[in-house]
Amino acid sequence: MRQTNLKAVPPRRPDRELLRQFGVMQNLTDEQLDLLASSLTLHYARKGALILQRGSTDPSTLFLVSGAVELEAGDGHVTTLVSGTPSAARPIAQLTPKQYDVKAKGPVEYLLVDYMLLQELQRGTDAPASTGLVLTSETLSDEDAEACLLGRIEEDLSHDRLLLPSLPEIAIRLGRALEGEASNAKRIALMLQNDPAITAKLIKAANSALFAEHDPVDRPSAAVSRLGIETTHKLVVGFALSELFRAHARPLQQRMQALCAESTRVAAISFVLARLSGRFSGEQAMVAGLIHNIGAIAIVSYAETYPELAENEALLDDTLQRLQGRVGGMILRDWNFPEDLVSVAEESGDWNRDGRLEPDYTDLVMVARLHSFIGTPMMERAPRLDEVACLDKLELGDLTPRMSLKILAKAEEQIEKVHSLIDR
Repeated sequence: MRQTNLKAVPPRRPDRELLRQFGVMQNLTDEQLDLLASSLTLHYARKGALILQRGSTDPSTLFLVSGAVELEAGDGHVTTLVSGTPSAARPIAQLTPKQYDVKAKGPVEYLLVDYMLLQELQRGTDAPASTGLVLTSETLSDEDAEACLLGRIEEDLSHDRLLLPSLPEIAIRLGRALEGEASNAKRIALMLQNDPAITAKLIKAANSALFAEHDPVDRPSAAVSRLGIETTHKLVVGFALSELFRAHARPLQQRMQALCAESTRVAAISFVLARLSGRFSGEQAMVAGLIHNIGAIAIVSYAETYPELAENEALLDDTLQRLQGRVGGMILRDWNFPEDLVSVAEESGDWNRDGRLEPDYTDLVMVARLHSFIGTPMMERAPRLDEVACLDKLELGDLTPRMSLKILAKAEEQIEKVHSLIDR
């Protein structure tokens, strides 16, 4: 790394208000901010100065205080960041080794901070009193981008700081209620009344062609009675999960929208295949389809704070492919999901998976995923149905691509009904 500090000004310390403009520091206490500020110095650079060099293993991350910088990737792509914008409020060039040359577009002010130090402060760990804050670290010097990202996710998950929306409280409370001795429709309906959106979706489900019997229902208790408590619980979890794919930062909205479309499509097909097989709960299959790529949500959420990932589609694709299953399993275990659903998140991307002798929800979701690829470019990168071991276990009949198209055509109306339940 080469730093340029050519402006002849005396060293200046940042104050807590300056630090608080950066998102990762907003949750620090005043005392922590003061301690951090006392150990930092504002750096200055003139136009054209190289602030950070691509390939450097320096553990420092850059925070832009004023001015503008250019981030130049190895392929020549250049991104400009301007102080005071949402992008500049995040850490810049955080991954080790550095993925960009960072150059000043004009006179700039910036801070260099050891990111591991910020994590320690967020955990409430005090630095040694005799030395203040230590701003050097060898922890990240040998880690690549993927290991750095996974390490941060694991660390935050273990300390309940995972940057992922929690399941709505109603889904958690409903799950706990089902573990109790006495759960009935009236009791469940009382719990649901605090979440009008979930209640409205349940009534809609109870009146849909998938569950309706005769007269329409208009009360939560009647909807729960018609659906059954177990189905109600699975639908509530499904509704909650579908909301996790909504509204993310603008640069990654398209990515999250694609994940949303994929999860709801696979969930709907899983429901149909479960009904076709007669060996699985349709509602549980729907939930399995929704959570099969839950790990991708966490990774994309974290990418919002890593410009190197957010703006590098190839790197993000590779990170998703390598880490999605492992991260998904971590999340679902933390949410106390049953192991058969944890396996869906961990293993449904492994086309060579053999698994148990008896078919499970992972097998079902894998076949649903293959069906969802029909007619899309993904067909060329995925195996044929007759090449995956899980197909025979499901005993769904002769599911050649041509037969699968016929099944999907016949089931399209039902798929749309299920899709309408879990999508807006």
